[in-house]
Amino acid sequence: MSGRRFEQILRCLNCSDDKNKEDPLFRVSWLLKSVISSSQDMYSPQEALSLDESLLIFRGRLKFRVYIKNKKSKYGIKFYELCSSDGFVLNMEIYKGKNNSDDARKSSKVNSLVLRLIDAYLDKGHHLYIDNFYTGLQLSECLQERKTYTTGTLRSNRKRRLQKLN
Repeated sequence: MSGRRFEQILRCLNCSDDKNKEDPLFRVSWLLKSVISSSQDMYSPQEALSLDESLLIFRGRLKFRVYIKNKKSKYGIKFYELCSSDGFVLNMEIYKGKNNSDDARKSSKVNSLVLRLIDAYLDKGHHLYIDNFYTGLQLSECLQERKTYTTGTLRSNRKRRLQKLN
């Protein structure tokens, strides 16, 4: 297919007629959900799972584009991804921008993000490897009740974690 033909098709492509302005991904969210659900049906991962974020390089205009000054590629779209040990993406969520909330509820937002991503794999005996952004005593206890085990490093400067450890 020629580049000109691709541009003509791209101009006419519209993924959704829904006018939901609260969700910035309303035009493609159905497609993302469909791809994720079909890949979860087709692939069953091994015991080890990993949860981390990745950055898709993008310099255009988007409401939810992020800037990370310490990265080589500073601008992009941030993804939270649950991956298998061989690198297959099992579930993902796109960061849609900052919500106005206090830091006291930040840990519960992180916990709910982890639980949303790993929901299809709970109660199956998986082992989740996470970094110190996600790791917490409350999350580990919640996942252990659901037969999912975690490995990660703890941040010593989080208030709730220190109170529970003492």
